[in-house]
Amino acid sequence: MRFVSLLFFCMLSLPALADENVATASLERSWGLQLGDEVVLTITMPEPAMTIDNSSLPQRDRRYGVWLHLNRTELTENGLRMHFQLINVPIEKQVLKTPEFTVRTSQGQFVTVPGVPMTIGSMLAADIGEIRAAMLESDHASLSLSTEAARQQIQLALLVLVVTLLVLAAWHLGLRPRHRKPFVNALFQLFLMKWRGRRDADVATRLLHEAINQTAGTVIVHSHLQAIWDAAPWLEPLHDQIERFYQQSTAHFFAREAAIAIDFDEIYALAKACRAREKLA
Repeated sequence: MRFVSLLFFCMLSLPALADENVATASLERSWGLQLGDEVVLTITMPEPAMTIDNSSLPQRDRRYGVWLHLNRTELTENGLRMHFQLINVPIEKQVLKTPEFTVRTSQGQFVTVPGVPMTIGSMLAADIGEIRAAMLESDHASLSLSTEAARQQIQLALLVLVVTLLVLAAWHLGLRPRHRKPFVNALFQLFLMKWRGRRDADVATRLLHEAINQTAGTVIVHSHLQAIWDAAPWLEPLHDQIERFYQQSTAHFFAREAAIAIDFDEIYALAKACRAREKLA
């Protein structure tokens, strides 16, 4: 009875064995492989008439196992060529196999691609025993680099920058009075007097008179203010303040008894207002 059952099982298995197709696989180089090497797997179909269905091919640009990454595949006349890259290596030399997979033909048959042995070299030196026994050395102490030269260069650059800014500020504010407009010069002189604490109203009045005369191109007196409006119409919005300034100045300098005291801050404010108009002219 057992013999009959075994015979019946073998008869059922024969069709399945007859339908199983196994391709032939080989490597261009299967030994001495190192990290980063290209592993080319050539696959030959069991029958020349078989063509591989592209949709059944293994996915490209992905990792297969621990060791290999599939970069690209190429269909050949009677098979397939697969280009792997070795992306990992063991500590010791080791014999491994390429991945095993199944492809489908255009006729609907399934073909098994077996794994091919390959020898992967170690990532370490020759004597593994000594390397394993060796202890890792501690990190080297950090080296202190001298920064004195760089510090001196930075200090020199900052000093040159400060001196340059001071020269430019002095040139712009006080070293080129001939190139300044009348009210700019007057306001600058008044600012220096104010900063030094010398609030001399008489000197301030003369400075503002000089600015108005230079703007008008002639000497302006209280009775001929129209000349300043004709020469500088942009000063007309300050008509009342300028006329009051001339009244106070006339009363202060030409009256028999100077009864009107001139305020330095008022003159400074008028000069500042004239400079603002001058800037917009």
